[in-house]
Amino acid sequence: MPRFRDPEFNIIQENSTVRLSIPSSQLKNIKDNVIDHLGIYLTASKDSVVTFNILRLQQLKKSHEGRISITFDDGHISNLKAAMAMKIYNMKATAYIIPKSIGDKDYINWANIKEMQKAGWSISTHMTTPLTHIDINKLEKRLQQNKQKIARKSMDKGRSSKHFALPLGKHNGEVIKVLKKVFESNRLAAGGVESLPPADFYRIKTINVLDSTSPEELFQLAKSAVAHKEWAIFMFHYLDKPERKELNYSLNNYKKFIKLIAPLNKSIKTVDEVITEVK
Repeated sequence: MPRFRDPEFNIIQENSTVRLSIPSSQLKNIKDNVIDHLGIYLTASKDSVVTFNILRLQQLKKSHEGRISITFDDGHISNLKAAMAMKIYNMKATAYIIPKSIGDKDYINWANIKEMQKAGWSISTHMTTPLTHIDINKLEKRLQQNKQKIARKSMDKGRSSKHFALPLGKHNGEVIKVLKKVFESNRLAAGGVESLPPADFYRIKTINVLDSTSPEELFQLAKSAVAHKEWAIFMFHYLDKPERKELNYSLNNYKKFIKLIAPLNKSIKTVDEVITEVK
């Protein structure tokens, strides 16, 4: 799990208590699904001191099937390319869209959104501004306004708009408290494979897909998640938009990835569908 210089990017933050799950696929030397000891390895600069307390350890029973979710942040027009590529295999995804960008140049409009929903996509909520940059006393109102803007025109009666993705993944304890008042879940912007159920529905981990990640690498992560009864959430942003650099993924590679995971189609669900299953 990476540690960033900006503490608001980190899942584990200073002076906070976090409920965190470690998927078994990330553990080593497990025999017969039994854990008799747990080793945690840290790396830190020589002049730093890292102290943490483990309050409780619990081994969760795996009562759910493994799941794969494909998500797109922002609502860029290239979401339509993804939808067309997935339609061939009757696949669906989750789009975390920015309400104020709907209909802008290079972004999807309401007609596009309805077509995506007809294809089974869920349309969830996102924003441009990191929530830690917004006055905490005004944050709940801002979030409610964004959620309702999507819900009013949603074909699923606002069901999927009840889920949120953090802009840049930046958060703190106060932000999480507000999110719990407005949404049913919140997705981070890093962390890797998630457990089922997640330890914290407001710190759901994801796999940040960069342009350097091959379709074969993504497929191996998806296959492993299904085999270990875990949840692989793939976070994409743009397809064939070179100026976005590392957040841009080539359409050809995306099509290869979709073709590779086609045999796992029964395990591919939207974020809303998975959370409904496990809550």
